Amino acid sequence: KRPKFKLKVKVKDEKAEEPEEEAGVVYADGLKHSVEHSLYEFKCPCKITFPTGKVMPLPVALSRIVFDATDTQRNLQPQPQAFVEVITAYMCSKQGGDMSDFVHHDAPEKMQTLIHAIATLYARMIVGDGMLELLQEMQDRVGVYKENGFATDCQALVDGTCWVVQSLEKSTIPSNAAVWPLYYQPSAIPGHSKLMYGRLLAGADATLQMVVYAEVASVLAIDVHTHLLPPSHGMLCSWGVDELLTYHYLVAEYFMTADKKMTPEAFYKLSKLQQAEEIWRALFIERSPISEACRGVITSLNQLGLSKELRERNLEALRIYYRKYREDALEGSEKISELIFNTAG
Repeated sequence: KRPKFKLKVKVKDEKAEEPEEEAGVVYADGLKHSVEHSLYEFKCPCKITFPTGKVMPLPVALSRIVFDATDTQRNLQPQPQAFVEVITAYMCSKQGGDMSDFVHHDAPEKMQTLIHAIATLYARMIVGDGMLELLQEMQDRVGVYKENGFATDCQALVDGTCWVVQSLEKSTIPSNAAVWPLYYQPSAIPGHSKLMYGRLLAGADATLQMVVYAEVASVLAIDVHTHLLPPSHGMLCSWGVDELLTYHYLVAEYFMTADKKMTPEAFYKLSKLQQAEEIWRALFIERSPISEACRGVITSLNQLGLSKELRERNLEALRIYYRKYREDALEGSEKISELIFNTAG
């Protein structure tokens, strides 16, 4: 069984009393480690400056969060958001990341994503999710690492959103942050993490915002108004370019431009493919597809990587793309349904 180590940091403090000596292997610089006492000492001279101007050693700042927030009797645990300010200060410190220009000016969005990702991993380790456990999740492609493993984008590790909390200067926060839509995002913290079993600190509004945002964003929701049904419903599961083109909004728009000989009765006598071809010709070839309904079709096809086929106005090429899924019957329907929901977000 692997021993669990606690890290003890040496911070020079003339007022502090010398701690009681613990047995262990002592190195030449006076630091020591002890497997028996699960102890590993290290030095960290880095000092950080908070937005208020207060200067503090990094280990002290981190330890205050941990020991002020952690209460084993009431099961309170510091969440990732609690560490964001300290990690941001470290990134800006000359003794730390020395990346102040990137944080505040050159790349604030990317840096905040990185900082929040670090906060998530750090918070997990603080509550007892071991580093080896975290690395194993990446290796095994568990949870948010499913698609890319160790190459997973930092955005996947953000617990909530970087912009819920106004922790930076206003100039670094995107102007549209307050109205960013809530897209589906798998939880950065897996269900087995010890972070999931602690209570939130009373009065921690920023943390509460972040946790609520993360939990809501990680729930899969289906808008039943779109009339979409799963592949298990057989013919009621409608998908493909012909289904997009014959959506009732587009049919109504088509009749605004159709020849008087094309009555509703005549139109509905046509096959689904013929109806789609009529609408495609009238609204996408002979006219610019600028209506909301037309733009919805274009957006959907673009998101599926069919921009070239759209530019060429090639309806048959669009049908070929969907045909490869239809050839796999139920399995193909399930694949295209999963692709569409994942792409929609």
